[in-house]
Amino acid sequence: MIEQAEKKCEILKELVKSNDVTEIELPQYLTRIPNDMFNGCKNILRVFIPDSVISIGGTAFFECVSLSNITI
Repeated sequence: MIEQAEKKCEILKELVKSNDVTEIELPQYLTRIPNDMFNGCKNILRVFIPDSVISIGGTAFFECVSLSNITI
């Protein structure tokens, strides 16, 4: 189960990086945002984090230089 969740996180990260996404609404099944999940995603402006998330890695949004709004 954990491996499946980590794989989904990696797919999400690659989609965000490759498609110049500016806004992300994370899915309800997500319980944690690992370190470096969105590292270097420079176009992200807003992130919506569901109540299901109980842990956010310290470098999850490292170098997200345009990020200006996080809604939990």
